[in-house]
Amino acid sequence: MPGDALLVIDMVNDFITGKLKCGPCAQIAGNIRKITQVVRAHRIQVFYVNDSHLPVDPEIRVWGPSFHEG
Repeated sequence: MPGDALLVIDMVNDFITGKLKCGPCAQIAGNIRKITQVVRAHRIQVFYVNDSHLPVDPEIRVWGPSFHEG
């Protein structure tokens, strides 16, 4: 329908293979891929959003280098 969209939040490589690797995230990645393919086939927009960090951001002290902007 007009105005429909799929929003995928924080599905980034750092959660799949990176420093913040998380088994459950890797397990759902295939399902997210399948869902996005179906949604696109129906001409529905898909938006991916995530935050990013500069090396000087305070979060780096907590999580280490991750989600770097650039």
